[in-house]
Amino acid sequence: MSLRNAYKVAGAFQLTIYELWSIPPTGSAGNPGEIGFKTVRELRIQRHWRLRDLAQVSGVSKATLTYIEGGHIPTLRNAIRIATALDVSVYQIWNPRSIVKSD
Repeated sequence: MSLRNAYKVAGAFQLTIYELWSIPPTGSAGNPGEIGFKTVRELRIQRHWRLRDLAQVSGVSKATLTYIEGGHIPTLRNAIRIATALDVSVYQIWNPRSIVKSD
């Protein structure tokens, strides 16, 4: 779902985008430096899943998952798919504050 459509859906249900995607309020969880944050790889291994299992459940290719597990930030679309498959907040998979903007 695009961000624009997410805002429309959230508005239709009188929710914030954060509530729609189960994103905790700023500062409450999910920063990589905080205790309790787990990477996609850690979450996958915790469930005793192989890369192939996560790819099948999430609909994200193994190659893309390998790229993400290597430390790259997934697209929002893939982050939502992975978070849904792993039953975690999308905030744990995709953190817009961690994206470095180039000038």
